[in-house]
Amino acid sequence: MRELFEQAGQFHGHLCPGLAIGVRAAAEALRLLDVEKGGKALYCVAESRACYLDGIQTVFGTTIGNGALEVREEGNAAFNFFDRASEKQVRLEALPLPEGLSREEKIERLLYAPMEDVFLVGQARFAPTKA
Repeated sequence: MRELFEQAGQFHGHLCPGLAIGVRAAAEALRLLDVEKGGKALYCVAESRACYLDGIQTVFGTTIGNGALEVREEGNAAFNFFDRASEKQVRLEALPLPEGLSREEKIERLLYAPMEDVFLVGQARFAPTKA
């Protein structure tokens, strides 16, 4: 996970907790959907714009440029991931972090804590707008 985070950091320009959210969300989505990065059937609808989008682009392989990453300004650190080939989907919403953690402690928690301590897992709220 640290290697993925550092790769995303090269793209993003620095390492931060927001980037860690996107990296972890994308890695968990690949696992939950049982797919590999960058497939043409992959799609993501993010519910807000922030650092985590660069983590998603790096790890999940969907980008605004390839038309497979959509942002809807809903104000949530939440991501709707899709594999249109299998019709599998999942929504991951970042849970609040405990108070008083340092920047590095936040990053470590986001990257390595059990998934249920990092994300609320559910059904996608938004469908992909492109086929």
